[in-house]
Amino acid sequence: MSTLVELDMVEITEDLEVGLVGGARGTVVAVHDRSCTVEFVGPDGYTIGLFEIPTDKLEQVQFGNVDASVARED
Repeated sequence: MSTLVELDMVEITEDLEVGLVGGARGTVVAVHDRSCTVEFVGPDGYTIGLFEIPTDKLEQVQFGNVDASVARED
């Protein structure tokens, strides 16, 4: 994987314990040693949340549809 930088769009590669689902897309807002803070935005443009996610659970993607579900409701 290439090195992630701020403002990269990323996709979560697997479901995470915090309730985020694999395939959710967000924007990197901060880069740390082995993780990134990622912002997830709803279709209305408002921030859903900011989560620190290990870089090995993220994959850089091209800009596109960002309205994927980011949390499970079970």
